Amino acid sequence: MEENLDQDLSVGSLANHAAVSIRTLHRRFLEQTGITPANWIWNSRIRHAQFLLETTNQSINRRGLRSCWFWIRSKFS
Repeated sequence: MEENLDQDLSVGSLANHAAVSIRTLHRRFLEQTGITPANWIWNSRIRHAQFLLETTNQSINRRGLRSCWFWIRSKFS
């Protein structure tokens, strides 16, 4: 999933890809990781944006948050 942080990683699309229900994905993911799939996606996108901002010279609008999907920026507005 980490390679696809700029893609649509909704819980529904992940469940569909895994051929399980959203509830089953949520339950199994939580059992194995201690975090919900949605929280894992959010945290991973934030960590990736942070990494890009710390390791590149490009601005937030050009690289950091764009690479992790535009909706992150809207969460901070």
